[in-house]
Amino acid sequence: MHSSLRILSANADIEDIRKFLEQTENMKTPRERNNIDAVLQASVSANYEIYQKVRRANGMCEALRELMKDQIEQDVARGEARGEARGIIDTCCDLGLPEDAILERLQKKLNISLQTAQEYLKTFGKQMV
Repeated sequence: MHSSLRILSANADIEDIRKFLEQTENMKTPRERNNIDAVLQASVSANYEIYQKVRRANGMCEALRELMKDQIEQDVARGEARGEARGIIDTCCDLGLPEDAILERLQKKLNISLQTAQEYLKTFGKQMV
């Protein structure tokens, strides 16, 4: 457990990270995964340069990917949804559709709430005239 505390410091080393990954390799429950993800996120923030080296070490990189698989999949899905929303908004704006029609289309096509549609429109919408 000592290595899990050491990787949280700003002066972790590759060996600490390797040990942490080995120790957590068989932890599979959602609760364990959430805890591991939280530790890794804090550690990456504090030790970005070291994690760049870890990424280049093939075995450790695979272990990191496996540990962060759920988060990576969520981030990819979120990015795809944002890209789809942007495309829908651009097309609707180019066609001169009113804001309420754009919101309705976003909700229908992406199966999202009105609030999420409004956030996308605020982020990606052209100035409505």
